[in-house]
Amino acid sequence: MKYHLIRFRRDGLGSHFYVNIGNFLFAKLSKLKLVCYRNQMYIKNIYFRGILKETELIKKNQIKENRLIDSYQGMRGPLATVVELTKTDVITVFNKTYKQQFFEFLKYEIQKRKYQLPWKNSKNVIGIHVRLEDKVKKTLDGKDGDRTHWEDYDGRDSFNYIKNLIDHSNFKKFKKENNSLDTQVPIAPEKLENLIIKFKQEYPEKEIYIITYSHELPRWLRKMKKKYQFKIFHNNHDEYDLWLLINTDILVLSKSTFSIVAAFYHQGSKIYYPYWGRIATLGIGSQYDQTNWTGFV
Repeated sequence: MKYHLIRFRRDGLGSHFYVNIGNFLFAKLSKLKLVCYRNQMYIKNIYFRGILKETELIKKNQIKENRLIDSYQGMRGPLATVVELTKTDVITVFNKTYKQQFFEFLKYEIQKRKYQLPWKNSKNVIGIHVRLEDKVKKTLDGKDGDRTHWEDYDGRDSFNYIKNLIDHSNFKKFKKENNSLDTQVPIAPEKLENLIIKFKQEYPEKEIYIITYSHELPRWLRKMKKKYQFKIFHNNHDEYDLWLLINTDILVLSKSTFSIVAAFYHQGSKIYYPYWGRIATLGIGSQYDQTNWTGFV
């Protein structure tokens, strides 16, 4: 028997899910048995239930290294491998195979927690994820996790670099140092304002909700809220925040792997995404893209 290892990282929920949904799909496509070391971070998180239902928990060194089969490495490797194997974007592969099953597991857990949506009709809701959580936490190794001084950026360079590798089934040549800027950052205020103006004009009947995490909202966001009269949820649990994003009609992703978790489970009709390398790794924007998602700079 050959095995594939679910790998947990020293990262947040989004990065763990991003890499391990790739590991999960790669193993299934390659007919490998999924294994995971015991007592790993996020092993009990409700958004990992679908993955772990198909995974055997093992002790370290229980399986010899030569029986472990790997995809491409790093955060992006497993996802890019799935695109190359299937000639289809990862979201479409997941939607056609495991989404309904994963969502049923998730609904069961949500019901146990008695989560309630703050709106009556999800079809009338636009949900925008704004990454602010680096203001209020440290990284897992205790280092300063504040990235709020990092500027938002035009992610088309890293997006196109990865897209071109995937288009030519050549991700094995990926080099992080060649990947241009491809990091998680908050959206620039002017970009968010442009999106809100656009949605107010195109969908006047819909309500706009900003979903973020920050004990204190920055002044620019408070001023924008007052000007455009949208709603903000900013001090909840990460599992609840994802449930809100999933249950919107139009979902706007951020340069954050956290929001990508919501994209996999999304129950609405439309997704907007910022151009950056990690979204391209899903096959979005490539010749294999079947999602009909809309990109923005």
